[in-house]
Amino acid sequence: MFGIGMWEIIGIVLVLFVFMRPEDIPAAVRKLGRLYGRLTAMSGKLRMEIDQGIREAQKEDEQSSGEKEP
Repeated sequence: MFGIGMWEIIGIVLVLFVFMRPEDIPAAVRKLGRLYGRLTAMSGKLRMEIDQGIREAQKEDEQSSGEKEP
């Protein structure tokens, strides 16, 4: 999803540990987790809408090709 794998997430967390104060890290990780969850939910919805549009287009195609042939 989005080309972000487990190793990339681990890398981001490691960068957070290096550049952030220890007391700020839990809040930052929570924010990143929420953002990742929202992005995955949005991509899932988008994928469903695209699939639904493709199915509808295929049905219309089948119906229109069936009407042209006697």
